[in-house]
Amino acid sequence: MYDVADALDRLPDGARLVRVLHLHGFGSRHAGEAAAIDADGRVIAGRILAGLVDDALTDAPASPSVIGVDVTDPEAESAGMACGGHAELFVQPVDTIDQLAWRSLRQRRPVVVVTDVATGATRVVSDHDLAGTTGNDDLLADQRSRALLRSGRSTLEVEHQLMIESFLPPTTVRIVGHAGVGVALAAQADLLGWHHQTVDGTDDAVAAAEAQLSHDALVILSHDEAVDTPCLAAALAHGRGYIGALGSRGTQAARRERLVDVGFDATQLDTIHGPVGLDLGSRTPAETAVAIVAEIIAHRSGRQASSLAATDGPING
Repeated sequence: MYDVADALDRLPDGARLVRVLHLHGFGSRHAGEAAAIDADGRVIAGRILAGLVDDALTDAPASPSVIGVDVTDPEAESAGMACGGHAELFVQPVDTIDQLAWRSLRQRRPVVVVTDVATGATRVVSDHDLAGTTGNDDLLADQRSRALLRSGRSTLEVEHQLMIESFLPPTTVRIVGHAGVGVALAAQADLLGWHHQTVDGTDDAVAAAEAQLSHDALVILSHDEAVDTPCLAAALAHGRGYIGALGSRGTQAARRERLVDVGFDATQLDTIHGPVGLDLGSRTPAETAVAIVAEIIAHRSGRQASSLAATDGPING
C-alpha cells in the first residue's frame, strides 16, 4: 500500500486498487499485498504475488468486487515462491478510499483502514483520528482497530464482510548508549528492514523515549542512572511501544527502586523488559542483539516466545 500511496498523484482517473484478501496455499506469503491498476487492468503501482496474477486483472470489474485467481505450483516456483494456491483479490476504485488513509500512509503514520467488501465503503482509524460508529459491526471493527494500533502490527483481517487492514511503518529501535551491543543491535535492525537511532546523554535519551510510537522499541544500554532513570521514566509516562533495559538483575532492581521513588508503581515497572532479550544463552554482543530483536518481535506479535515445535498454532504472524 505504501507504494500505491506514494504514487497517488500520478494515478490516472479510473484507477483501481487491488488487494490480496485471502490466500490458500502460497507457503508463508500473507494477504495484504496491494497494487494499483489503470482502466485497462494494467498494474501501474505496487505489486501482488510477484506479478503472477497480473493477467487476471485485465478483466477486473470497475465496481468493488472480489475475484478468484489460481496459481499452479510450477508458476509459483518460477517466481521464487514455495508453492502455488488460490488467491481472492479485492478490487475497488482508488477514489472511494478515505483521504485520511492515503494521507496517513504517505506520512508513514499508523493507520487502520476498515472496508466494507460488499460496497467498498471505507472508514479510517488512525493515531490522531477516529471515525464515528454506526452499528454493532462498526463498533466491533473500531475496537479491533484500536487493538491493532496498540499492537504495532501490520496485518489484514476479515470479519463480518469487513476488511480490517492495519498499516504500521517499519519499527524504529531507539538505542540509548554506545555499548558494543548497540552496534550489533543496529546491524540487526538493518537486517530486518527496521530503522534505528543511537543516542547518549540525558536530554537525547529522554527525547528518544518521548518520540517512541506503538510499533517502536526503546532499548536502554546505559548504566548511568543520570541517563537511564529519566529515560525510562519518560518511556513509562509515554506508555507505548517496547521498553527494554540491559543489565544484571541487581542493576534492574536498583532501577526499579529509583523509578518507584519518582512515582511509578509495580504494574508500570513490569512493562519494562529487563534484563532485556529472550533467554537464548547469548554470550556475545551479536548473540545478545539477536535475543533482543527476537523479544521485540514476540512482544509486538503478542506471542509468548517458545519453540514452534512445541506449539500447534499458526507459524507465521
